Amino acid sequence: MKVSYDYCELMSMIDSTLLAPTATGEEIEKLCQDALKYGFKAVVVNPVHVKTCKKILKDTKVKVSTVAGFPLGEDLTKVKLYEVKRACKEGAEEIDVVLCISAAKAGNWKAVGQEIKKIVKAAKRRRLVKVILEASYLTDEEIERACKICVEAGARFVKTGTGYAGDATTEHVALMSRAVKAQLSEMSNKNDLKRCEVKAAAGIRTYEQALALAEAGATRIGTSRAAEIAEEGAKAAQIEQRAETAAAQESGEAGVEPADWETKAAEAEKRGEEAAERETAREEEPQPLEEESPPITIDGL
Repeated sequence: MKVSYDYCELMSMIDSTLLAPTATGEEIEKLCQDALKYGFKAVVVNPVHVKTCKKILKDTKVKVSTVAGFPLGEDLTKVKLYEVKRACKEGAEEIDVVLCISAAKAGNWKAVGQEIKKIVKAAKRRRLVKVILEASYLTDEEIERACKICVEAGARFVKTGTGYAGDATTEHVALMSRAVKAQLSEMSNKNDLKRCEVKAAAGIRTYEQALALAEAGATRIGTSRAAEIAEEGAKAAQIEQRAETAAAQESGEAGVEPADWETKAAEAEKRGEEAAERETAREEEPQPLEEESPPITIDGL
């Protein structure tokens, strides 16, 4: 299937996710190595694994992301703020935080907006904040309102879901994309305007699904099946390239250059192998016991 996104471009949009409470150190390391191999944008892990990922992915382009208020969004604001500040201290570069769904359903949009503004401020605007709407719980009108508020509050992404409610749909992504663009258009005269985009996540298991969600307007794809999707996509790209080569040969055109994705994929795999070698060669240094952080005192909503 010929689409406007090529293989490498789609891979660079993927947030490879491992949020299972049973995740082992070996699985976390594999997550990072796969991200390097396939050229994923980020890895998303629970807060306890952020330091490990930062160590493995040091001096690479792969971002380390974690979660806050996950998966229900019903924590007190001051708890979410502590999680965000702690994640930043641990080295997280992106944070996926669940908005207060009960407040959204109650129509308490002022509270929703105030919380997101505090979270963006806690991230000090140097860390990218993605707000999870859990769209399966919301009406279309509530989704549009939530997107508007997230843009106003300075969030860099609105995200479809956690994976604990319903799967991402092209309809929700398209709706969120339109809502975000409309609000950005209204704010276009503000000097401090930050771009806001859409992340699709939950139930994304195939390359075809990922493509469809990207076509609908998502610029990030969150999935726990990233490596499988990458392998599926590579096979599809190979088939397409062979067909194009055969067609060019039949028409008598000059030899076709190797597909760009092949070169990039080979380079990404090499970087992954080099990173693995560096990690293996690096001697384990004894780590000093971490001092207990002083409590963060921040008023809730």
